[in-house]
Amino acid sequence: MRILLALVAGGLLAVLAFTNPDVEAFQDYVQARSEEVLRRETGDGALGRLVSRLGSSVTGALAGNIGERHNYVLFSTYTIDLDGDDRWRFVGIGGHFFEWEAPAALQDDDG
Repeated sequence: MRILLALVAGGLLAVLAFTNPDVEAFQDYVQARSEEVLRRETGDGALGRLVSRLGSSVTGALAGNIGERHNYVLFSTYTIDLDGDDRWRFVGIGGHFFEWEAPAALQDDDG
């Protein structure tokens, strides 16, 4: 029974390590998340879609350069320091990203 438990735990740890998202995945995620935020601010009209696509492309491209990644093998944390005080923080684990902390300007009005 202990061997089975050790094998399952080892397999889970191996899967987490293998699916720890890299910087390129982070850039893609930030681009998608930025487009979502910009679309909310600019509207869903043609001009709003254009602005959100262009802005998110730039943000996604810059995320890998201005973001700070801490790799903990099983997961990674990412921080984008927007102005020295406001930080946008994420946790990447299992091939997914979770927003951990967002500056007030990026938070939803209802939450």
